[in-house]
Amino acid sequence: MTIELKHDQPIRAAAWGPGVYATAWTLKGYCEETARDYHKALEQAQERGHKTVSAIYVGSTLLGHGEASEARRVRDLAAATSAVTLKDGDEVLIDGARYVARFVHGNEYRTAPVNSDPVIFYPKKET
Repeated sequence: MTIELKHDQPIRAAAWGPGVYATAWTLKGYCEETARDYHKALEQAQERGHKTVSAIYVGSTLLGHGEASEARRVRDLAAATSAVTLKDGDEVLIDGARYVARFVHGNEYRTAPVNSDPVIFYPKKET
């Protein structure tokens, strides 16, 4: 089964705790939301060896007890609840291309990711 992912979509591992998620990131989606030229950005990314799809984890620590902290907690719980749960080796479709999702060692079985890019999407080789 192929799982379709979009830019800025919450994703997670089953072991991650409540409110913990990463976000799927795509160069195409980023360019669309920031009104940048996708073809120019793609050319630059390829020249520099940069990824065009990735996962981003930005953990948060709530220090206050005010309205802003509560709103962030509620937002994080909602995003994590709606997140697509991935397993190592899942096939995903992102921006029309097929990838294999691989968790960076140590990220799949902990209660939270241990680094900012917990999942790497490798282009799927067609057979």
